[in-house]
Amino acid sequence: MYWLVGLVVALACGCFGKPGFTERSDASSGDDDAAMDAPCARRWQPAVTIPELTGLVTGEPTITGDRRIMMWARQTQAAFEWEIRWADRASVTDAFGPYPTEPFASGGPVDPDPSITDDGLLVLFRSGTPSRLFQAIRPDRLTTWLAGPVAGGPDLDVTSLDISADGLTAYYTDGTDLYSVSRATRSAAFGTPGPRLAQNVRFPAISGDELTIYYTTGGGGVYSKQRTSKTAAFPNTAPTTVYTDGKDPDVTADGTTLVLGKDGTGAGMAAFACDL
Repeated sequence: MYWLVGLVVALACGCFGKPGFTERSDASSGDDDAAMDAPCARRWQPAVTIPELTGLVTGEPTITGDRRIMMWARQTQAAFEWEIRWADRASVTDAFGPYPTEPFASGGPVDPDPSITDDGLLVLFRSGTPSRLFQAIRPDRLTTWLAGPVAGGPDLDVTSLDISADGLTAYYTDGTDLYSVSRATRSAAFGTPGPRLAQNVRFPAISGDELTIYYTTGGGGVYSKQRTSKTAAFPNTAPTTVYTDGKDPDVTADGTTLVLGKDGTGAGMAAFACDL
């Protein structure tokens, strides 16, 4: 499990929305020399701190498409138990806060690795030993979450996960192998897992068209690969390096915003801009 003190966000154009964030036109200094052009032909830019979330995020950040809700896993000081926390803001120019703990997946010994859909109405997470898929849903953002189990198959053991933008396909790792399971509606159980999609993948994040995957491999660094169709496996070739010291990525459906943890004291939550 990664201990995180920051987030990194990448935008196609413009800034993340926090006052004081400025758009950058290059990535030519420090670590960012290693930030390669992503498969979508964007270039990820240097991080900018979000002070109000510094030190609050300790694992697996996930963000909604409008960049107003941030959710993450947090390990408590009591018996190393885990909880899910989130932060909201009225607009992308406002600060995040407050930071409530959700009652689902709280207080357990398993890192829940939450993933929120682009509309902010469904959260997929893992729980139990071995870990299974669970979800919390709500009809709108003003309604309390309703948590319940999601059947993923009798042999499904989830080590990390991501939910597609529409909430119908879960991408998950069983160890370091990537698989997916799909369903017809958000309230339905997931079906039988498909064939292996990739190897040496942890903490996957799938793009809105489900053709690009962002992930870590267990150490520092975030990587990406592309495939030709939603039914194809990702190629067994060297990945693109997106960021050299980030971890636990998530990406919005439009592919313009990438959030990930960033090690280093004082890093806080952070943002990138990227050039098309």
